[in-house]
Parts: sequence; C-alpha cells; structure tokens
Amino acid sequence: MDMSRRNFISGCTSATVLGLAGCATSNVAPVARKDSDLIWCMYQQLGSHMWNSAVKFPLAENGHFCGESTTIEDDSWERRMAATKKNGCNMLCVDLAEGLLYPSHPELGLKGSRTPEWMNARVRKLRDMGIEAIPSLNFSSAHNYWMGHWSRRVSTPEYYKTVADLLADAYDIFEKPSFINFGMDEENEDCTKRDYFSFRRQGDLLWHDIDFYAKTISKLGARPW
Repeated sequence: MDMSRRNFISGCTSATVLGLAGCATSNVAPVARKDSDLIWCMYQQLGSHMWNSAVKFPLAENGHFCGESTTIEDDSWERRMAATKKNGCNMLCVDLAEGLLYPSHPELGLKGSRTPEWMNARVRKLRDMGIEAIPSLNFSSAHNYWMGHWSRRVSTPEYYKTVADLLADAYDIFEKPSFINFGMDEENEDCTKRDYFSFRRQGDLLWHDIDFYAKTISKLGARPW
C-alpha cells in the first residue's frame, strides 16, 4: 500500500481535489439565477436501501441484504424534476443505489428497480429543461447496503472490478455527465459503530480507495465529486 493522505493530496489533480471539496449542494436556489458558472443542485433518491435500517433478516431469497423489492414513485420524480426547474437549479444529483438495474450487475437490482432506459429518458428530459442529471453511487461502508454481498467484500480485487463496472454503467446511462458523486464522507466510526455489520476503512487503505474511485471516474471522462 503506497497511498497515504499526504501522497493522495500531493498526487491529486486539481479536478479531483475540487471535485471532492468544492461542489456544495443546496436545496434552495434563486429563482432568477444570473451566474451560470455556479452549480445550483437539488438531490433525489432513486434507491432507498443505503442505510442500516434497510437490512432485512433473515436474508431475502435472492440473497440481497435489503429484501426483495424497492419502491420508486414515478409521480414523485415528476414533481421533483418540476421543482428543480422552478427553483432555478441547473443540476439534479440522483442517488442510484439499488434503484437502477445496472447492465453489468443486474443481480443488484430488486423488484421495482428501474431500467437503464427509464433512467436515461429522465436524464434527457432534464437536459431539455436546462438541468444536468448527475449520478451518485455511495461507496461508503456506512451506505453501501445497496451493493448486496459486495458490501462485505470491500477492497478486494473483485470489488474494485465491480465498482469500475457500476461507474461505467452510470456514465453511459447519464450520457457522459460532468460529475459523478461517490460518497465516502461518512466512512468513520460515528457512522458505522451501530451497524449490524460494522467496519470502516482507515489510514492508507481509506486514501487508497478514495484515490481509486476518483481516478476511475476521471478515466471515464467525468469529474470526481
């Protein structure tokens, strides 16, 4: 392991550093926005199985920790997209989780997960409204229950391959988004100590994995957030 906090920061491109630290989201934006260089972003969940409270026991028949199904309301999506436009926002950050049927890993999808075509249609509709859709895949150990058995195989060679697959899927479905959010702000003791299966990365391993996410996203052509 040759990645430490010092090496991570000194080796980062400006895009990586700013992508991680310089893109605040806001639920309130001016209706008459004049500065087009600023990001005014709202947040919308697609999946909902990102928390300890979503874990089911015993495990579902499909082997997923979060049960057999997920609930996504199309009407709620239409209202949120309209609200994003009304509030003068130019970006909508979409937390995908188990809500998307990933082409490379369909086993992560549940009953009710949306197809790539469903998501892509909304990406395009938002673009027509002047709003960029940004995918978010939260890889923090405090929020990765949506990854099924991969949530307990973190930092293995197979896990890194899966992460790269999922990020590539999101990049394609969102049609080359300028950013991809990968979470990780809650990889700490306070956010994991009460989990049923409690672990966290720290030290050089934590910085190695953050660097991996960032570089994988950069290679796709997006900016790590």
